[in-house]
Amino acid sequence: MLSPSEVANIRSLKKTAVVYLVMLRLDRPTGPTEIADILDIHIGTVHSYLRSLTKLGIITRTGYMNGYILTVIGRQMALGHPVEIPQVPSPSSLDPPNNSSPTTDLDPAILTAFYQAGIGINHRTRVLAQQAHITPEYILAHNLQLISQDKENSPGLLITILESGQPAPPLNRNGHLEGCTCEACDRLKYSRCFYCGPDPCTCPSD
Repeated sequence: MLSPSEVANIRSLKKTAVVYLVMLRLDRPTGPTEIADILDIHIGTVHSYLRSLTKLGIITRTGYMNGYILTVIGRQMALGHPVEIPQVPSPSSLDPPNNSSPTTDLDPAILTAFYQAGIGINHRTRVLAQQAHITPEYILAHNLQLISQDKENSPGLLITILESGQPAPPLNRNGHLEGCTCEACDRLKYSRCFYCGPDPCTCPSD
């Protein structure tokens, strides 16, 4: 029998399950337009479902074409592993007691990127979140680089790197680091432009 937590998880997906199934099948960064075309539903509906899945921690944004990809939680659910879906805290709930510095003026996308990278919200990270160079893509790129260096789950090191403002490592079309050798990224070399080489193509449109 399903546990109460598993029942709650499934019920939370009763409207968004069809998008979740498409992303499971594609198993790569996927944009709302592609999902809308596959399901033949309005793109506004897809955006709404993607936001719901993101809040549940089942998917996360990638750095490529505003795409989304499954998180570890999303993959574990598909394998039937019991998981507790964390609730992404709202900006107003991230303030510690007696702290007069609110977070309601912070970008929710940046707060979510911090959350996905294991970064908590305190005075230091609140100040960091307001820096001009901090974007969800910037956080993702540096976090992926740490993971590639076997330094996953090192939020303190990641915070220091983000504070330094050093250039973000480039990401490919899949939202992975350039040079990634996974199967999905290996296929990208066959899609490079015959004339100019870069992917995506930079040839003049005329």
